[in-house]
Amino acid sequence: MKERLENIDGLRGLSILAIVFFHIFYVYSLNYYYSQKYTPLFYISSFGSLGVNLFFLISGFVIAKSLYNSNSVILFYKNRWKRLFPSMFFASLIIYFFYFIFGFKGWGHQITLYDFIPGLFFIDPYLIKYYLKISLVGLSGVFWSLYVEVKFYFIAAILSKFFAGKVKYFIGLFYLFYVISKYLNIYFPNTYAFSILYKIGLDFSFAYFSWFASGMFFFFYKIKKKKDDFFLFLFFAFLSCLHASRLESYVVFTSCIFLYIIFYFSFEKNFLSILINKKFFLFLGLISYELYLIHDAIIVSTSLTIYQLTDNKLYWPIIIFSILLAVFFATIIRKSDNFIKCYYKKYI
Repeated sequence: MKERLENIDGLRGLSILAIVFFHIFYVYSLNYYYSQKYTPLFYISSFGSLGVNLFFLISGFVIAKSLYNSNSVILFYKNRWKRLFPSMFFASLIIYFFYFIFGFKGWGHQITLYDFIPGLFFIDPYLIKYYLKISLVGLSGVFWSLYVEVKFYFIAAILSKFFAGKVKYFIGLFYLFYVISKYLNIYFPNTYAFSILYKIGLDFSFAYFSWFASGMFFFFYKIKKKKDDFFLFLFFAFLSCLHASRLESYVVFTSCIFLYIIFYFSFEKNFLSILINKKFFLFLGLISYELYLIHDAIIVSTSLTIYQLTDNKLYWPIIIFSILLAVFFATIIRKSDNFIKCYYKKYI
């Protein structure tokens, strides 16, 4: 399998586009731009949060590929750190800069320098607060999915050291562990052992591991063509869709199924893969991580400020300008990240 797959970048581009739309046309409309509520775009964008789930699915595939091609856990961690930290560092500085320029708009809390810690160390601030009794919020609420991803990276790499080739099964089992412990805790709320098991599942974010597991099984199906891997891909895909829909929303369930269809057929030669591999999606895919980190802070702060200065007029020009500004800074961060990688190769 090729070192870099274009369809993966295209899928990332689709994911970040959905997430940006979700925040702008759904979340912001609910909280700030009240005149934009209940429009067709408002309802369509409400499903954009599933872009994060697609990111998790992609990560399962990519991390399975990385572990399959790597013989060193240390090297795996080093490569992950080189990919994640430089962009997070520059993104954090940019987010703080926009906070400094525009004040508290959109943040909902006063940011301090201590709020750099969760993002730069990729540690869930909830865990810091619960176990260390230190109250930190973090620079941006969107970082939550990075904390989930890093937990997955850490667990998968450790397991690969001792159970090479079996990691995908453990990741799937961790999700099932979470589901079972959750319902045991619901039906037996006074049983301390069940509450502890459920707490472990929450702390390690096992609720999202079905997406990672399905991505991992699909990778092994693609390279080995084993029916068992394909069946387990479908099994965890079905569980992921059920979980996302919370067993009640047929629309969300159908949307998740549609995500899996897009993911599956993006690896084949067809109209869908051609569309996903268009330059627009590939470009967004290349800057997807950087854009994800900064889009919320930049777009909400600039658009709200200008919107208020223009007496709540010029909605579309302001939104377009804010998006382009976020894309510009994401591109700058990406180029800086590439420069740092060249430095690593030359001197480290």
